[in-house]
Amino acid sequence: MKTHPLQILATAVKAVAVLCIVASAQIFSASAEAGEPLCAYTENGDTDIRPCADTRSSGIDPDIRPWSRGLGLYHGWHTAVDKQKAMHFFRQAAELGNSSAQNYLGLGYDFGEGVKQDKREAMRWYRKAAKQGHEHAQMRIRAEEGDAKAQFDLGYAFDGYRQLQGAVTDQQKAVHWYRKAAEQGHAKAQRELGLAYLYGKGVTEDKREAVRWLRKSAEQGNAWGQVSLGKAYLSGEGVITDEREAYIWLSIAKANGLKYAEEIFRQTNWREFLSQPEIRSAQKEAAQRLEETDRRKKKHDRKFGLSDE
Repeated sequence: MKTHPLQILATAVKAVAVLCIVASAQIFSASAEAGEPLCAYTENGDTDIRPCADTRSSGIDPDIRPWSRGLGLYHGWHTAVDKQKAMHFFRQAAELGNSSAQNYLGLGYDFGEGVKQDKREAMRWYRKAAKQGHEHAQMRIRAEEGDAKAQFDLGYAFDGYRQLQGAVTDQQKAVHWYRKAAEQGHAKAQRELGLAYLYGKGVTEDKREAVRWLRKSAEQGNAWGQVSLGKAYLSGEGVITDEREAYIWLSIAKANGLKYAEEIFRQTNWREFLSQPEIRSAQKEAAQRLEETDRRKKKHDRKFGLSDE
């Protein structure tokens, strides 16, 4: 049986890939044995870990080497995590004007990572980075000034849902910023804080507390808050099971155009839980609550300067 030329090519490509992986592993092993530091290099959105460049001979800006070493130690890339050492290298790069290192140093002082927590010192470094146009640092300053949208956006970035320069996935930090925004009445932040409590993401699981925040979000017209609250009533998570309340909140979310609510609604045999008169009563109640949540949503959106929350 003849082998197709494309199969031969694919086999050759796989063989080359394996050789490259083996070669890379040998380089990393040799570098570790020789005590040569490994650094992170980013190009076209891809991060590569390899022996640090010798800036004295390569012409690379002198802030890159300490910045790269700090990044590897902070994230534990091919080495043990050591945030104290990472901050040492970030400081070297920051003092040479590296805005990303300035932001990470601010982050260290902000949350007491590798250095003693010092909010004033954190803001000093954030401002240095922000002056150079660093997006995360600029947003952090707005958040410190009480901007709830910036606080939510920071939380969303730390939660891994938004690409933001200088933000790494850290659910505890996400919860920190969600809470700041939620306490100001930001509906999306209230929903995300509720979900964090529901699933124990970045905070100790507390289903009652989850329902409390989901209700706040739902009552302000957030469709995902509404569907999450409806599901809680349906399953009895953090609240006494109440199929009528579940029907009402899922109906409202469905009316707000949430396809996921439609799927849950379609998959649930409501007649198993509610009589026909009870369903009619729930529909009437849902229509009334929809009007009220719509009014609250408009007020919410005006408060936060949002056109579509």
